Amino acid sequence: MAPNDGVEPGPSYSSSGRFSPSSGLEGRKGPRGADWFPRVVTVWGVFALVCVLPIWNGISLYTIEDWTYFQGPLYPLLLIFLPFVFLTVLAVALVLFHKAINPAFQTENTFVMLLLNFVLLLGVIIIAVSLPIADASVTMSTDLLSQCVYDPVTTDLQAHAVVLRNIRDSPGCQAEESVANCKGWKSTPVTEYLPRTG
Repeated sequence: MAPNDGVEPGPSYSSSGRFSPSSGLEGRKGPRGADWFPRVVTVWGVFALVCVLPIWNGISLYTIEDWTYFQGPLYPLLLIFLPFVFLTVLAVALVLFHKAINPAFQTENTFVMLLLNFVLLLGVIIIAVSLPIADASVTMSTDLLSQCVYDPVTTDLQAHAVVLRNIRDSPGCQAEESVANCKGWKSTPVTEYLPRTG
C-alpha cells in the first residue's frame, strides 16, 4: 500500500521550506462549483425567517399612533430596516466566503464560525434596539398613568384639548360637524392626534 493511498492531500511545505496551505489541493473539488449555491440560499433563508419576527414587531409598533406620537418613529424604523441591512451583509459575506477566499480555508469549521459570528451580530442588533424600546415603554406608561399633570407632552395635550373644547362650545361651532370646520382651529400634530384618542 502506497503511503498516500486513501489519504486526502492537504497543506504542506514547499521546496523552499515555506508553508503553503494550497499545496496538494489541486485535486480537490473546489467550492466554486454549483454545490455551494444551495447551501448559501438555505443558510440565508434560515436567517431571513429569524428576521421576520423583529421586522413584524417593528411594523406593528410603527402602526401604533400612541407610540409614534410620544416616542417618535425611530426605534420601529430601526427594527424594520436593520434586519434588511443584516441580511444584505450576510449574503455578501456568504458569497465572498465561497468565491473569494483561498479554498484551503473554506472548511466546515470556518463556515460554522462565520455563521456563529452572524448569529451573535443579529442578537446584538435586536437587543440594542429592544432595550431602548422597553425602557421607553415603561417611561411612557408611567408618564400617562401617574405623572400626566407634570409631563410636558401630556400637559401640552391637555392644554390643546381645553382650547378645542372652548372652540367647540362657541356659538358659531356648535352646528358644525367637526371642530376642524370651526374658526380658530389650526392643523398641528397635537390637534391631529387628539381626535384619534377618543
